[in-house]
Amino acid sequence: MKSHYNNTMKSKEEILITIAEIIRRLEQKGVHITRRTFEFYQGIGLLPKPVHKAKGKGGKGVHGLYHERIVDLIIKIYDLQREGLALAQIVESLQQKILKRYARVLNSWGFENYAVSAKLKGYRYDKNQDANIILQAIRAYYSKDEKEAPPDEVLNYLAQSKTLEAIWERKILDEIGLLADDKDIELYALHNIKNQAREAGVFLGATLQILLDCLNTEENSRARDIVQKKILQRMREAQELEERALKRIAELGEGTKN
Repeated sequence: MKSHYNNTMKSKEEILITIAEIIRRLEQKGVHITRRTFEFYQGIGLLPKPVHKAKGKGGKGVHGLYHERIVDLIIKIYDLQREGLALAQIVESLQQKILKRYARVLNSWGFENYAVSAKLKGYRYDKNQDANIILQAIRAYYSKDEKEAPPDEVLNYLAQSKTLEAIWERKILDEIGLLADDKDIELYALHNIKNQAREAGVFLGATLQILLDCLNTEENSRARDIVQKKILQRMREAQELEERALKRIAELGEGTKN
């Protein structure tokens, strides 16, 4: 996994430092790391790419600049290695911590998984059903092209590993990276909640208009009133959720930008 650190979620006042400065600070803390090791960690997704690049002294060369908290992350990696963890285990451990913290934010807002928009629309998220849809799509693909499909156990594994939840987790890790702190994760979750609430509101509004057009007869008036009441209620819930998320984003100091 490549780690892409989203610097738009960081404080504008956070100090950026070079690899040389990172190595110097680590030396002061008793952690010895070479530039080659640093770049290797970047290659396997343990460390982020630079958030900015700047010219060296006299305009010679280009230096990558990193958020200074990367020093603490490297120390954490060093400590986990001393405990006997392999690098792959360290990546997994750090990823799971990010995902658990993200899930806690969602839970605090009343959501049990990543399908915020689906819940607002009234859908019931079913991980197994999601996997079955993907499984059917895989089989249809092989059937259409008259190719020999893999064994069922392989297809089932592929479908289960590509559920919406797994896709969301990969998206989170790719976008937020391993350097995120609690505030970063909360902001990222809030923006996702806000955006999905807005998307759900637009979807519900369009759905309401279509249903009202379809039920625009005297004999369907009762059904029309019931449907309109339910959808309008969901639209209000989506709008209120978006407003709450925007308010919390502002409280965390990121303003009310869309």
